[in-house]
Amino acid sequence: MALDRLQTLQSYVPGLIQQRLLRVPQLPREPVAEPLSAALMFADISGFTALTERLAAEGERGAEEMQRILNQVFGRQIDLIHQHGGDVWGFAGDATLALWSADGGALGEAVQRASQCSLAVREALAGTAVLDDTRLHLRTVVGAGAMQVAIVGGCEGRGHALLVGPPLDAIGAALQSTGPGDISLSPEAWNAVRSRCEGESLPDGGGRLGRITRPLPPRVSAAVTLPRECEAALSVYVPRSVRSRLDAGQLDWLAEFRRLTAMFVNLEGLDSRRPDF
Repeated sequence: MALDRLQTLQSYVPGLIQQRLLRVPQLPREPVAEPLSAALMFADISGFTALTERLAAEGERGAEEMQRILNQVFGRQIDLIHQHGGDVWGFAGDATLALWSADGGALGEAVQRASQCSLAVREALAGTAVLDDTRLHLRTVVGAGAMQVAIVGGCEGRGHALLVGPPLDAIGAALQSTGPGDISLSPEAWNAVRSRCEGESLPDGGGRLGRITRPLPPRVSAAVTLPRECEAALSVYVPRSVRSRLDAGQLDWLAEFRRLTAMFVNLEGLDSRRPDF
């Protein structure tokens, strides 16, 4: 059975934001930042940039092939994240960011579930052959601790939810020394689970995960059931380019290559640890 518009929009929005809409079914009138304690998994695919350049040169056929590969690789990641109780936060190019909330302050459990998911994703996808001579490899970092969910926007019917805080900084730092096939844990994440796993301690206080010695039983992510009146508020978190395709009934034709100029803006001086952030 085909998904209706509300269900389709939900597939583009993190569960954490959907849960917020159950409490407040509208985009905030002013920017807000809400505290969150969680574990994060950042999984980056090595080899995707060269693959994209190769397929882009093949025009329409290359775009269709890229869509098949994305469905194969990212679809499997999404399934495994949900099977391990995680929440897909978003994608940045060929990287996936997923979140495990520390319900009731159980940060250690959240980190372990993120770590178990990282092992499962690596086993399922490492060395995946996507074309005859192209194989993909993952490098994964798990971070943890206190952060904030910042909800900004409100202009031209567009809103955006950002994760900010030290765990994101720790992931960025650990990623620099994480190679293909590695699963690195930030110092906070490593300290939370080192008694339940085997691995290598690193000079910065973090660790390289080998295996979990006392695994937790699987816990599938619970789906959020939103009432129909949340549809308008939900749609503001979906990019306009995607919404226009959905409105045109082109759900099966979202893959295409475009020539773009990307701009990255870093706001220096913001400290998410300040209470007035």
